[in-house]
Order: sequence, then C-alpha cells, then structure tokens
Amino acid sequence: MLSNRLSDNLKVHIRSSLARIGVEVSAYTGSFQDHRSSLLKRGNVETVWDVGAHIGQYASGLRRQGFRNGIISLEPARDAYWELSRRAASDPRWRTLNVAFVCDPSISQVLLRTVVLLSVVLDVCIVIS
Repeated sequence: MLSNRLSDNLKVHIRSSLARIGVEVSAYTGSFQDHRSSLLKRGNVETVWDVGAHIGQYASGLRRQGFRNGIISLEPARDAYWELSRRAASDPRWRTLNVAFVCDPSISQVLLRTVVLLSVVLDVCIVIS
C-alpha cells in the first residue's frame, strides 16, 4: 500500500500542498460502487455520460444502484450499439448515440475503424458519426 511506503513527513507535505488548492486526501474504506453511488447522490448529478458504452453494462449498474437521472451512452460499434439501444429503449431518461468520441478530426476515420474492431478508444474529445 502506498501509505506504508511514504514517510510521514512526505505524506504531511503532500496533504498540505493539496489542501492549499482545495483538495483533501484521505483513505476510503468502502467499495467503489458504494463510493460512486454516494457521489452521484451527494453531487446532485443531472446526467452521466457513458463514453464507449459497449452494451450498457455501466449504465445498467447505475440504474441497479438507484441512479434515476439522465444517462447518455455513446457507442460506435454497430453490434454493440444495437444491444445498447435495445437495453435503453424502455428507459426515457437513458439516451443512446451511435457515435465515437475523438480528439483530432483529421484521424477520425482511423479511430472509428479501431473502435469498430475493439469497441474501445482512449484519449478522445469530439463526437463524430
């Protein structure tokens, strides 16, 4: 664990430096799902964007945890999108888009081909259809 490897002085220095810019660091002992659910409830989140949604596993998990606000799922791969849109069809607050999200429009076709094959692309920024 990182906390066991850092000296106490270094930990204090890191925490105080981050506190100056408004960031608090502390250990979290719950599960990721509990933490996410708590953040979504406390943060008054209106809409979750699920980029690279595949068949909607993440959005479905949010619904199982009680998130009732909007979800927008983006998935460029046709087969995965078909299943995603089928899953979301009965949920009026869950929109799906058959698009990819990319940073550089000049390489959008390459990224789209990559996404269709792998259904995953990292470092993405603008929507293409």
